[in-house]
Amino acid sequence: MDQLNWLAIGIAAVLHFLLGWLWYSPKVFGKLWMVSIGLDPKDCEGEKKGMAKAMIVCLISCLLVAISTVHLIGAFHAVSIKNAIHLLACPAIGFIAAPIAMGIEFEKRKWNYWWITTGYIWAGILIAIVAAFNF
Repeated sequence: MDQLNWLAIGIAAVLHFLLGWLWYSPKVFGKLWMVSIGLDPKDCEGEKKGMAKAMIVCLISCLLVAISTVHLIGAFHAVSIKNAIHLLACPAIGFIAAPIAMGIEFEKRKWNYWWITTGYIWAGILIAIVAAFNF
C-alpha cells in the first residue's frame, strides 16, 4: 500500500455517506440524536433548508475519513484488518471520542450524542479499513 487506493477510498466514502442516511434516519438514531442536541423531532419534519450544504459537507467529511484511514494503513504498514483496527483505535479514541466527550459536558448535551456520533465515525473508519483490504 505505497500509494493511496482511490477505488477503496471512493467506495468507503460513499458507503460511509449512505450509512449516515440510515444511521441518522428517524427509524434508527435520528430522533434520539435530535433530542440529544436539543431539537424536537416534530419541529424538523419536512425541514429541507440547509440540507444540500449539510450533505456536501458530510460527503467531503466521509471522503476525508476514508483518505486518512487508507493513508494511515499504508504509512504504518498494517498487514491485516485486525492490525489496522488496532492501529486506528488509539487515534479514534484520542482525537475523536475524547474531544467529543469534552464538548458534551461544556455544551450540556446528552450522552446519547456521544454514542451516536462516535459510533457513526468509528463505523466509517471500519468501512474504510475493510475497503482498503478488499479493493
